[in-house]
Amino acid sequence: GVSILKPLMGVDPFLEFNLESHFTLDYPEFELLLCVEDAMDPALNVIETLQNRYPNVNCRIFIGGKVGIQNPMVFNMCPGYEAAKHDLVWISTSRIQASTEILLDMVSKIQAPNVALVHQIPFTRDQQNSFAHAVEKVGDDDDDGKDGGDEVIMLIVSF
Repeated sequence: GVSILKPLMGVDPFLEFNLESHFTLDYPEFELLLCVEDAMDPALNVIETLQNRYPNVNCRIFIGGKVGIQNPMVFNMCPGYEAAKHDLVWISTSRIQASTEILLDMVSKIQAPNVALVHQIPFTRDQQNSFAHAVEKVGDDDDDGKDGGDEVIMLIVSF
């Protein structure tokens, strides 16, 4: 199985869409570990809506971080990481749109005996005219008129 760790903070324009893409994954065994810094985070309202819409998805919420960690994102997601049930962990920030194909591809890559890490370069749909959008365009070579989302660009660390 796969533990999908999502550090969240606040609500951005695509949060519900991106989170829902994780709730609708067609994968045999996965869990969503959604991490927020405090109980007043507005992302919790979006999470509650999706939990009600998809009650059969294994989803847990973690509020608060781990004392002593300086990086805000790592602080936020550490309790979820420590509670992960599966050996494979996908760290997927709020701006990541998931798909079953991406998950299957990443899991198949990490199964190779000489692969230690698989990293997908994320597609950013909300940052038109930015460096991230330009990087996304590099992987968009199918001329369908849509930006990105068509190919998965991965960094595979082998030894």
